[in-house]
Amino acid sequence: MELSTLFMGVIAVAVVAMAVVQVGTLLYGLRVVRRLDRMADQVEKEIMPVIDRVNAVSGDITRATSLAVAQIERADQLFARFAVRAERLMSVGQDAVIEPVRRSAALIHALRAALEALRAPARQPSGKASADEEQEALFIG
Repeated sequence: MELSTLFMGVIAVAVVAMAVVQVGTLLYGLRVVRRLDRMADQVEKEIMPVIDRVNAVSGDITRATSLAVAQIERADQLFARFAVRAERLMSVGQDAVIEPVRRSAALIHALRAALEALRAPARQPSGKASADEEQEALFIG
């Protein structure tokens, strides 16, 4: 056997060994890809209900937030109307109660001053009141 034939045989065996290793690596790679694909499908199946629940909760939160905002706006409008009505009531109360009381008080003071003026001459024997007493009797307020 010649040396060149021996080297050719060694080269052929090396090429076959390399081909077997490459095919084995390729098959192992395909197996890994299939496992990864199955794992991705399984993760997707397990995560989808969670994502659906998160979407449902997000929708509920959005709805609750919009309802809360609507309620706050209603409360704000209610308090604004209450403030306007309270202001009107205070104004009406002042016009209907306080102003007539002031007028009545002024009238009572005037009547009191008139009565004092009528009584003043009866108290003094000379019949003439002092200047201070006359001014006091005329004072209204």
